[in-house]
Amino acid sequence: MEGFEHDRSMCKIITISTLIVDAMIGRVGG
Repeated sequence: MEGFEHDRSMCKIITISTLIVDAMIGRVGG
């Protein structure tokens, strides 16, 4: 279960990072 929890938190971090990158690209492009 420990590994599962770790994967879930990593997935959350990746999702947030993707949103931040998308926002930054949107700002630069817009």
